[in-house]
Amino acid sequence: MNKPLLFKGFDKTADGRLLKNYWAAPKDGKAGAHKVMLMAAIAYNLKNYLKRGG
Repeated sequence: MNKPLLFKGFDKTADGRLLKNYWAAPKDGKAGAHKVMLMAAIAYNLKNYLKRGG
């Protein structure tokens, strides 16, 4: 789980927002997949926090 996440690329949502995609190798197992989901949740919550005036 101490391995850095690999950057996959950029993607856009239906409303035009830019997203950064990361991935974990299958050999990293559930811990790697959990880290990807956790980072996505943190980024989403931080963006909303900053949008409200933080």
